[in-house]
Amino acid sequence: MYEASEWWQSVAGFLQRLSRGVILPLLALLAVSVGLFLILRHIMKEKEGKKGKEEKKRESPSFPAILFYRKMLSLAERRGFIRLPNMTPYELINPLTRFFGTKGCEGVKFVTEMFVKIRYGGGSLQVDEQRRLEETVDTLSSLLRNKKN
Repeated sequence: MYEASEWWQSVAGFLQRLSRGVILPLLALLAVSVGLFLILRHIMKEKEGKKGKEEKKRESPSFPAILFYRKMLSLAERRGFIRLPNMTPYELINPLTRFFGTKGCEGVKFVTEMFVKIRYGGGSLQVDEQRRLEETVDTLSSLLRNKKN
């Protein structure tokens, strides 16, 4: 029983010091410091995670599908093609086909399919598909050059 009363007296003493305002500011400072440390740690981990994902994306053999799709759109836009921002890749097939001409129809479909497969389907790009993407975008580019002449 004596130990319990000693313990209670130490707790009561601690509470009295808290009420006098000596320990409370120290505890608040400690809590704020720990909170800031945890927030900064979370931010740093998030930055490292994004950095790693970007590096992985650049190294990924599938990333070119996205680049080739953007290149196809860029080729068309530089020649006056107007794309509405809310149009999906599949909604763009018909207007792009009209823009590139009937000879570009299969190319537009192929580049779009590869883009959707990689970007939204989580698929991966095979070596022959990457080579074909390169050739297809080059063909689309030459179709526009010939259209100009």
